[in-house]
Amino acid sequence: MSNRFDSEVKYIQVNILTLFEVAAVKIKPFQKMSYFLAVIFITLLIVPLIVPTQAEFIGFAISDDYGKFALLGCIWLLLFNLVTNVFINIPIQATESDSTFRRIKLKLVRFLYFILAMFFVVLTLTILFLSIRLLRV
Repeated sequence: MSNRFDSEVKYIQVNILTLFEVAAVKIKPFQKMSYFLAVIFITLLIVPLIVPTQAEFIGFAISDDYGKFALLGCIWLLLFNLVTNVFINIPIQATESDSTFRRIKLKLVRFLYFILAMFFVVLTLTILFLSIRLLRV
C-alpha cells in the first residue's frame, strides 16, 4: 500500500516539475519584453507619486486606476520572471548508476523544487484572487 502511494507521489512530483520546466523554456524568449513592460508599469506607478501636478498635466489623474493596473502588472510580471529564471534548470532524476550520495542529493534538490512549485501555484492563486478583488470583476 505505501509502495503504491510513494510511486503515485513521485509521479505527481515528476509531472509538476516537468510542466514547470517546459513552461519556463517556452516562455523564456518573452523575458526581454517583460522587462520592457515592467519599466512601463513602474513608470505608471511612480510618475503620479513624484510629480502629481505635472502628472495631471500630461493626463495621469491621481484618482484614476492606473496605479492599480500598474501594481497588478508588476506583480504578474514578477511571477512571470520567477518562472523563467527559477524553473529553467531543474536537475535530472537520479539513476541507478549514480552514487548513493548523488542520488540523495538529487532527490533532495528535486523535492525542494517541488515545494517551490507548490508555493508558486499557491502564490499564483492568491494573486489571481487579489487581481479579481482589485479590479472588481
